[in-house]
Amino acid sequence: MFDFTTETILNSLANVSVLLPAADPGIPAGQKALEIKRLNTYLSGNVGLVWKTAGNNPVKEVATITLPSGQTAGTYRLELALEVSGSYPITLDRWAINKGKPIYVEFLVGSTQTTADNLATTALPLIQRGMKKNNGEAVLDVTFTKGTGTIIVTAQNEYLKIKNATVTKLDAAGENYNSIGATFVTTTPGKEGFGTAWSLLKNYRIPTQEATRFQGEDQDETPVAGILYNQYTFEYTAERNFTGSDAVGQKLTSKTTHVLFVPQSLASTFEGYVTSAFGPGSIADSATKASVNGSAIADIAFTQTSISAATAVAGTTAGSVNAVNADAPVSYSLVSGTGSTDNASFQISGSAIQAAGAVTAGTKSIRVQAVDVNGNTFVKVISVVVSA
Repeated sequence: MFDFTTETILNSLANVSVLLPAADPGIPAGQKALEIKRLNTYLSGNVGLVWKTAGNNPVKEVATITLPSGQTAGTYRLELALEVSGSYPITLDRWAINKGKPIYVEFLVGSTQTTADNLATTALPLIQRGMKKNNGEAVLDVTFTKGTGTIIVTAQNEYLKIKNATVTKLDAAGENYNSIGATFVTTTPGKEGFGTAWSLLKNYRIPTQEATRFQGEDQDETPVAGILYNQYTFEYTAERNFTGSDAVGQKLTSKTTHVLFVPQSLASTFEGYVTSAFGPGSIADSATKASVNGSAIADIAFTQTSISAATAVAGTTAGSVNAVNADAPVSYSLVSGTGSTDNASFQISGSAIQAAGAVTAGTKSIRVQAVDVNGNTFVKVISVVVSA
């Protein structure tokens, strides 16, 4: 076994093409190949599905704090629990955030400021000032929605999580802070971007030092800021010769994983190359497992084989089914519903319709379902003729 993974950015498709046997004697008859000149020539017979993960921009976390009306004058405290996640590489100046400690902002409310809106507007400038780092940059963006007594808190970046917020009031004895019943809701969960230049540099370390060394043979391209990339991943399997000191007398198999990042502006062109080389259903969404551009099953064809009631036993073949227009692996089953009258008399093995045991003569009705790996489904009622 020979196994490794490549990770490559294709900022240009100038060196990508589809090869036919006539153009390259190394391509077997009946196959095609996807050529990426600085990587490899990938034969269609050696590639399964190509998994696509679309790039997406980061999302900053947003939370709301709703303050109740009917408060009295006094000293109030806002407690914000923040957390840095996602291996954020820049240490925030506030050590409390990095240690998971809450941040406190205290403010005074006068006798004329006890409505929810007045309470929020009084707290707002103090919260904004309290949420700044030592260099003056805001950790949180804080705004106020008039008429609702709601303070909207937005994280500085996608790595800062707003875990909780509570508002308390100092009691008359000046000893304890007690909750005033403010509510906290995370309205938009933060999410790290995928396929951004920053995520590629941080998570994949592209370009690698080896690839960019002086006169390096495979010069990985650098991710471009402001561009979203789609990820395409596929496994390439090839049989090697009987060789190698560690595999005497055994046939070696090369299994390599290739991860390609393509700008979304070039995605449709690149996918055209892939489907031209590997087939129309060769690209599947990595999350849903559904075909990105495959064709749905159009019909189920049935080819009858002679079967006699006098000789039929379990496993006797009555015919075979074939999903029409399928461009991905298909599985077949008998399902209940209209036309499934004689399902119990038959079974399916692969694509073969077989007797499940002794069967009587006559025209039998079975209901067959075909499902491909992309989730495309087709159901058909099939008649099987059993002679006497």
